[in-house]
Amino acid sequence: MIATTCVRRSVALACLPVLLALVLAHVLLRDRTWVHEWVWALYQYGFVTVLLGPLVAGVAAWEGARLARSRSLLGTADRSLAAVVLAWLGVSAWTLLAYAVGLVLVVALVVLAGTPGVPPPIAVFACLPPVLLLAAEAAGGVAAGWWGRHVLLAPVVAIGCFLLTLWLYVTGPSALVVVGGATGSMAALEPRAALVAWQCAWFAAVTLVCLLAAATVTGHRLRPGRPLLVLATVGAITVARPLLAQGEDTLVPTGTRTEVCVGTSPTVCTLPGYSSRAAQARQVLLPYLAALQRSGVAVPTTFRQDAEPGEQTVGVIGTDLLLGHHADAEFAVLGAFLRKSCSNRTDTLDAFSQLAAWLSSTVDHQHPADPTLPAIVLGPDTPAQRAWVRESVQTLRDCGR
Repeated sequence: MIATTCVRRSVALACLPVLLALVLAHVLLRDRTWVHEWVWALYQYGFVTVLLGPLVAGVAAWEGARLARSRSLLGTADRSLAAVVLAWLGVSAWTLLAYAVGLVLVVALVVLAGTPGVPPPIAVFACLPPVLLLAAEAAGGVAAGWWGRHVLLAPVVAIGCFLLTLWLYVTGPSALVVVGGATGSMAALEPRAALVAWQCAWFAAVTLVCLLAAATVTGHRLRPGRPLLVLATVGAITVARPLLAQGEDTLVPTGTRTEVCVGTSPTVCTLPGYSSRAAQARQVLLPYLAALQRSGVAVPTTFRQDAEPGEQTVGVIGTDLLLGHHADAEFAVLGAFLRKSCSNRTDTLDAFSQLAAWLSSTVDHQHPADPTLPAIVLGPDTPAQRAWVRESVQTLRDCGR
């Protein structure tokens, strides 16, 4: 009953429209290519914490400052802890509601896009760190307001939280704040389960430390007999070590996923969410493959979303190509011959760009205005040109000469 009353009276309720507006803007006003992939959709939504977290911290600081005015009436530290926890609960409850509305919207958009199946367990698990991060930011805000005792501290806390988040994103350790956000397809990637688990433990520990510290530290003095704060602090430090040891890689190659394949020579395999577009993408690739075959080049027999560049018999088919952006289709074909480890070599890059220009000229009848291109690239189909094509492809395969 008391908890319900505190939630209803929380200042976060008045800020709920703003919280919802930020969530909806994050989902609806940005590119929504992710609607074709469950893992990508749920993971990228976690990036909303960059916008939502600072506002939540500021609102929580306001709530903590309001509570601090009654500090003298609370008496013992035990009552202070209960009051601080209830203030935090009120802010967290309305924050969780705003976050849940956005998450439901994301799921609805994925379903409406026709993406079959249900989210895999790792995608659902990856939804927990953003929630716990927001709870930790709310706890930090309540503690700051409780200590500062002035509502004008709220914007300072919000700005400070935002700047700290950006700083950790840029300089690291990013594991302390990166809980989502992927700018490209996650067909071959998924969140690291170990990192997600340690992040959950870390954010929970930080929340506990902030709430206990707010209730036990008054006038910059630690009240005696508060071993819970010491234990919580030790626990947070203990959890931080394995979390930081996880490194900066938030994603790992995924295991086998369900694929839908169409056609032969080449076969195009995609995630189920892109299956309706696979046949069209295959048709786009065929003229480029035919041009290479006429020159005597053995072309890829399969294209997959989760393939690695340079596999030669298996090409990578990207999200853009599947979604109808065909301007650079020749790169999908050539990418099968060029490994990532070779992409910084001058001779392989030259061969790649010249072959791309040749394919563009041969298939699309577009002649790049590049005076540095050898004359044979844009010349007529002759045995000499075909030999040059085979030699250039071999350069890509051999990672240079």
